Amino acid sequence: MQEKAVQFATDLGITTFVASNGWLQSFVKRNNLAFGKLCGESGDVDGDVVTTWKERLPKLIEGYDERDIFNMDESGLFFKTSAVKSFYIKGEKCGGGKKSKERITISLCANLLGEKEELVFIGKSARPRAFGSLNISDLPVIYKNSRKAWMTTKIFTYWLMGFNEKMKQQNRHVLLFLDNAPAHPTKQFSNVKLQFFPANTTSVLQTLDEGVIQAVKL
Repeated sequence: MQEKAVQFATDLGITTFVASNGWLQSFVKRNNLAFGKLCGESGDVDGDVVTTWKERLPKLIEGYDERDIFNMDESGLFFKTSAVKSFYIKGEKCGGGKKSKERITISLCANLLGEKEELVFIGKSARPRAFGSLNISDLPVIYKNSRKAWMTTKIFTYWLMGFNEKMKQQNRHVLLFLDNAPAHPTKQFSNVKLQFFPANTTSVLQTLDEGVIQAVKL
């Protein structure tokens, strides 16, 4: 900002201007500005890449029925009020919410018709104390755990193998759209074809991000 101010002053022929730290602090205060860092992907989207992808999309889904086109995505879920407050840490808005430790990860998957697969919940504990004597296999969701309550390659592969087996039993060949997160392996499966979104575009292209995940959280 200081360099740009000096450039403007030079262009305007002002030779006495000095963009000192004091000037910067006064400018920020006078204009009610705040410096922060945006966590997440929304600030890195390349419009040209998005346009090219949308043009390719009809070709990618060619030959698949609507019921056989799926989208899968994970999202952090705060489970304590204090976690929501820590969404803003040191003035930095974190879109992914990964800075809070009072969170779990949920994984959603649905097809183009809105048919939903079983939710995946990922916590930090293998058996949370609140579960008591409850049999985890009796839960209405798939419960897994990892050290940071994040999706891991092991957990995702476990889910994907189960999903592939289900499609195999139904004699279906499906297309699964997902982002290129490190936890998502690029393996080949007999009945599930993986199609990854381009890097840094999921905030725009990810179907489940267009209100579906928000509705589930609400």
